[in-house]
Amino acid sequence: MIFKHIISVSAAIILLVTAGTQALLPVTSAAYRNVANSAASFSAWQLTGNPLTSVTPDAPDSPSLISLSSTDKSVTVNWTKVKGATGYRVYRYDFKTGSFISRTSIKNNNISSWTDEKVSSGTAYKYKVKSYVKIDGVNYWSGYSNTLCTAVKPQKIAITKANRTYDAVRLFWEPVTCNGYQIYMYSPDTKKWQYAATVKDPSADQYRVSGLKRGTKYKFRIRAYKCDADRKNYFGSFGNSFSVTTKPEIIKKNGITYVEGILIANKTYALPSNYNPDMDSSALNAFYKMQRAARNDGINLWICSGFRSYSYQQYLYSSYAARDGKAAADRYSARAGHSEHQTGLAMDVNNASSSFEGTKEAKWLAANCSDYGFIIRYPKNKESVTGYKYEPWHIRYLGVKTATAVEKSGKCLEEYLGITSKYK
Repeated sequence: MIFKHIISVSAAIILLVTAGTQALLPVTSAAYRNVANSAASFSAWQLTGNPLTSVTPDAPDSPSLISLSSTDKSVTVNWTKVKGATGYRVYRYDFKTGSFISRTSIKNNNISSWTDEKVSSGTAYKYKVKSYVKIDGVNYWSGYSNTLCTAVKPQKIAITKANRTYDAVRLFWEPVTCNGYQIYMYSPDTKKWQYAATVKDPSADQYRVSGLKRGTKYKFRIRAYKCDADRKNYFGSFGNSFSVTTKPEIIKKNGITYVEGILIANKTYALPSNYNPDMDSSALNAFYKMQRAARNDGINLWICSGFRSYSYQQYLYSSYAARDGKAAADRYSARAGHSEHQTGLAMDVNNASSSFEGTKEAKWLAANCSDYGFIIRYPKNKESVTGYKYEPWHIRYLGVKTATAVEKSGKCLEEYLGITSKYK
């Protein structure tokens, strides 16, 4: 008995997954007949399924922003590496369009930082990053990373000038792009820089620091700051420090001017015609002590001109002016009432002429006189301040403490006290 069987093979679909891609392959079917004691006979294979398109591979993980570091010229973006990623793209927020715009593409998974040098000082920025994998020429992108904010540090601030009173200083500077300014002051008491004030107006160009001590030298410096979107401040660099001395206490008693307790006679401050104290005993005793010390070092010092009265100074100046002219005389001789010799605290040593300059006596005097309470009253290169040319022979008694302080400051007496010396 012969049995005939017709078996239909349904269409099948085999799913093949390879290297991050998924492809669906079609399978054909065929009928066959099995005849007893004979080989099976197959019909032709027929296509029974439709080909399916490829499925999009899984996108890479999103990177994480680790940090943003900024200077006054750049921002460096740092992120985590994503395993299997081909590269990254960095985006920066554009405040004009209100959207993130691509800044650069990184085509190397070994690179996980990038420096943005197209930035402006004193400006806030926001960044985020995407990763991507490239397959068969197509980029598949992750989602955005987290967003971080920063600000490019403002430009360095320099104080341009300062006005002073007895207890306050007004500082001036050129404004920069920022949110505000911080002012620091070097305290003469603590010998440290300390915070003084914050100016929250970016357009400000001045600030008044008050509550200062009279006749005291202060130093100031300023830095600008910029806030990012999270209100964190980024500070620019300090400019050079600016020194200013508050006005000293100036008291006039019986026609005599005292600046911080020091009797002053110069081109600005005059003595009355009837002031005739003769030589001050403390100044004389200090000179004699210095004279003995100089003698022990082989140096011979003596006073060639000490106290001069108002009338005698008037005679001397008139003589010099008649001989050399008033302008020339004003460089080396004081007008009556303006001479330090009338104070009884000043004296000329050895030789009151330019020939004294450079002698061993002049060198010893300059090196040692402050130890005995004297200063070289009209130092070299200070004529524009003192009003007189260099006189290495002219010394002024101040007492050891004050003379030492003036000598160590490297300033003339006018600079040290913050006063002028100009005829009105």
